[in-house]
Amino acid sequence: MALDESTLKEISVSNGTRFVNYLIDGLIVGSVVTLPLLGYMFSSVNLDDPESINSVGSSANSVQVFAIGGQFLYYFLMEAYMGGRTLGKMVTGSIVVNKQGEMATPGNIAGRSLCRFIPFDNISFIFTRGWHDSISDTYVVDKKKWENAQTIEKNIEDINRMGGEPSETVAW
Repeated sequence: MALDESTLKEISVSNGTRFVNYLIDGLIVGSVVTLPLLGYMFSSVNLDDPESINSVGSSANSVQVFAIGGQFLYYFLMEAYMGGRTLGKMVTGSIVVNKQGEMATPGNIAGRSLCRFIPFDNISFIFTRGWHDSISDTYVVDKKKWENAQTIEKNIEDINRMGGEPSETVAW
């Protein structure tokens, strides 16, 4: 059941909710992926050995690659296989949907996850709906409002199938 763009905009979450999602997911990615990698990198440093200290720079590049991969995997696996939701979105009652208002596809989610690495993407939602959403044709919406909109859309389709007319417009 497709939802129109105006409905998706009406049921989209606020910038404040998006920011809370970002903070929660950032803490999780940082705690689960980045901190252990940094711990591993610095555990191999011997402060009495200058050569060991110099090796931190090359280790940092490896840590950065693993951190980026870990962040991509977190967002992709959570959103693609947990019904469009990361842990942050679960806490705030948000969900990612495609531009038709249906569950986002793994392709949408992969595009979203890759777009997160565009510089300044993490603050782009302040001015637009977010580059990772705009580019991947997705929206972050309130899950309960989305479910209600889906139900209403299905009911309207059922009425139209029976030859009737919907009696009024519903506000979200």
